[in-house]
Amino acid sequence: MTTQNTDKVADFTTYLYEQGFNTVCVSGDKKPIGSWRASERSDKPPRCREAVAITGNYFADDQYKVAIFDIDNPNTKILEEVFGEDWRSYLCGAPWSFCVLTGPRPKHLVQCEGEDCTIYEDKEHTKPVKQVKLSELERGIAVVVRVPSKCIRGDLGTSRNPDVEIIYSNYQVVYGKHPSGVFYQPVKWENGRWVSVDAPGAGVVLSCEEFWRMASAVKKQGEQKEEETEEKAYESPKAWDKEIAEPNVLLALLKRWWALTREDGSHFHDALTFGIASLAWRYGIKKESIAAVFEELFKWAVEQGLDTERDVAHHRGVIDWVYSASAERRRWGGKKLREVLTEVLKAEKNAKPAELEVESVFSAIFKALGLKERRPEDVAPGVLCVPTKWVTDGYGNAIAAEWLCNTKSGIVLKRFKKNTKRKKKKEEGEEEQEEEKENSEKSLFEEVVLVDMSISSLTVYTDVLTGREYVSADVMFGRDGLVSWRMKPKDNFISLVEKYTQSRTSPRWRPILNYYPHVQDVIISGFFCPNPDDPRLGKLACGVRDYFYAGIRDPDKPTAKAALETTLSVLDRFAPDATWYKTAVTSWMHSLAQVFVLTRKVWTIRPSFVVLEGPRGLGKSTIGQLALHTLFPERADDLFIPASGAMTAARLGRLLDELAAGVVVLDEQKGVLHRPEVMEVLKSMITSTVAWKTAWGEKWPAAAGLVLTANKFVVTDPEVADKLYKIQFSGAVDPAKRPEFATAMAKVYNIVGDFGGYYLHYAERNWATVKDAILAPTQAEAAERYAKIIADELGVSIELVPVSDLTAVSAAVTPVDIFRDLVWRELKQQMAAIRDGADAISAKHAFNILLDKGRIPFMRKYSGDETNYMILKNIELYNGELSLRSLCEELGGELYTKSHKKNLYGACVVDGVKVEDVLFPEDAPEEEGNDPA
Repeated sequence: MTTQNTDKVADFTTYLYEQGFNTVCVSGDKKPIGSWRASERSDKPPRCREAVAITGNYFADDQYKVAIFDIDNPNTKILEEVFGEDWRSYLCGAPWSFCVLTGPRPKHLVQCEGEDCTIYEDKEHTKPVKQVKLSELERGIAVVVRVPSKCIRGDLGTSRNPDVEIIYSNYQVVYGKHPSGVFYQPVKWENGRWVSVDAPGAGVVLSCEEFWRMASAVKKQGEQKEEETEEKAYESPKAWDKEIAEPNVLLALLKRWWALTREDGSHFHDALTFGIASLAWRYGIKKESIAAVFEELFKWAVEQGLDTERDVAHHRGVIDWVYSASAERRRWGGKKLREVLTEVLKAEKNAKPAELEVESVFSAIFKALGLKERRPEDVAPGVLCVPTKWVTDGYGNAIAAEWLCNTKSGIVLKRFKKNTKRKKKKEEGEEEQEEEKENSEKSLFEEVVLVDMSISSLTVYTDVLTGREYVSADVMFGRDGLVSWRMKPKDNFISLVEKYTQSRTSPRWRPILNYYPHVQDVIISGFFCPNPDDPRLGKLACGVRDYFYAGIRDPDKPTAKAALETTLSVLDRFAPDATWYKTAVTSWMHSLAQVFVLTRKVWTIRPSFVVLEGPRGLGKSTIGQLALHTLFPERADDLFIPASGAMTAARLGRLLDELAAGVVVLDEQKGVLHRPEVMEVLKSMITSTVAWKTAWGEKWPAAAGLVLTANKFVVTDPEVADKLYKIQFSGAVDPAKRPEFATAMAKVYNIVGDFGGYYLHYAERNWATVKDAILAPTQAEAAERYAKIIADELGVSIELVPVSDLTAVSAAVTPVDIFRDLVWRELKQQMAAIRDGADAISAKHAFNILLDKGRIPFMRKYSGDETNYMILKNIELYNGELSLRSLCEELGGELYTKSHKKNLYGACVVDGVKVEDVLFPEDAPEEEGNDPA
């Protein structure tokens, strides 16, 4: 370095010393010369020759401390987020600013001589890349600021991240020669560019809030990459249309916390603003509504001297960011806001708060915002409190006086009470003991245990099709440990909990269920893709659901291909002939396509159920089981209803309710379509999204497709027959090989779920491509087309029985069938009006009520003998194909010719028992009552 440059460094060192800085001499490689301390300086300025640095912490005026922002990345967004877009002008544009351009970028890879610079590939500068001018390169920036001494409490270390370092207990070189060969350049920001200055000022004075906001931003960015790898952005609401329910309560809470500081003197302003704005954003609160509360707060904070107008401008920018940034950007969830509230309460109490205290203020914010049910990220494990009663304090602020809390020791009601105990009068000068204070504080509240259980986790699921609610929960009982329920109907869950705990207390605990996370969806296991034009379902996701833990897999393509090839190989190996193999593969693929029944219904494209028909022993049941293991490997046994279990409406209803999945197999159900009550449920399953057991009027989801197997299907109701198609089996596996076949299929059942998962997820991920196939005009066409798409995608060859060779299920309709159908139509239409005050009545009871009241237009009781019924001639008007004379003969009745009354003449008088046997066959008893818990 020349003598001239040496003199400049020495003079600049003296200038900085006289400005009030603590100066340190450094060598050309930025190493300090001699000993130094950041907290104090020598009696006179040192004589620096190569370069000079200043330290953080010390400033001659005791009102201030010095900090330096060492900006390694000039393009960082940190300063813009903290100080606004004009940060260069704010920090470096004033007469008293102190800013310095440091080394060129890329850092450590540039070497300069004057204005000529070389960029190298390596830090050792052995592999040059290109030659450039210094003016073409970006440079680092050092910004010196002053902070009021009151902002700093205790020792403050250095905060850093890859972009910015805040230097407080260390030093920063500000003048002399940089190791890259360039000279540090004091500058100011003028007219949108950097301009050299000879004598910088002592640095802009920041407010406490600005300084700690900067420190927080630097630290936050340093942790951001790690956080982003662990957590995804929270899902945005469908709309921001809610108003804050109690803005005054929220304002009172914020005022209560706004003046608090951490031990180091920093406020919680930024954290509270960002955290509560994030909460409001995630729950659809209008920006205008949350901003109005904060504007009142900002006005008050400026009056109290807690914020400056510039601080307020920044806080407004925080709210703007929360509401304007893309949904993929991270807002805070409950975990982060709880951490802030924990710090806030610690500062307020000067002691670490209990978990329940944090939860209480967290839920108070929810209450003020008007929020009820919480999202999963806002429920802490084992802890949730809901304020149930509010009172007004002496300042007009609403405070919670009663809480309903789930705690780790049980569900309790915590309420405020006045301390009725008289305090012992203290002797003059006597200090109140800490124990007395603590007891007095405790006596302000009382706790009543409502239920001796603690909810570890709980989610309520509401099916948008039926309104039915289910609960998945982990509950800890004091004596019996953890009990888990998965997708239990909510009413059953409540009954089981209360029975299990044998609690005789008031059931006031139940409202707390409303505050746990809720999911509104089509609650099934299987595939569902809604029509976007459907006003009720259109906004639901298209894809695969597994709410009932059916074990739906998500394999890769090679695994799915291997499972498909293995299954086809086994079927081929044991096939008695090529026709049987082709029929078996066709039946399997058409059974799988039943998983699309609900999707077809909501797109108003008629689905059909598939029937596998043929004598026993041909493999129909095996194919039905194969389909279930393919789609739902964990629940296949539950969804297969064997011939040994007679199907009733009650059983079918519970199946639909508690095992709501995309496909159910009814195996060899003799007469299942001849039971009117079951038939009505099945007809509803085909035609609508809701099925119900008529005698109870109770809705069940009709989300499942059906696979039915039987020796011979003859349907008495044309409406049902029209919505079924059958695949005819012939040929049988060699009886001698059946044990080996069963063993081979058992192994296939273990792997075929890999193909089933691919079958379902491919539709989810390629809906636009496969939509036309799945929504083909007929169910059979949809099954064939989608099966070929999947097989082609996996590169596996399959041959199916052509759709044109599949046949309809035959319908044998008799006068009695038509009569039964007409009566059941009346029952369906009038059931809701004839409950007769009972919670549940049988279909037969309902029929007799209607008959007694004359509500069946084509029937009445016979006045001569009430054990007989009269079927009137006008029944022929309800179905043109029905002949009353033929019906009367089939029922064994007699035509009534004794009266000349037009409406009675020619009626059929028939034994009432015979009529009821026809309408309500008792070949299988109803299964009422609840399944075992």
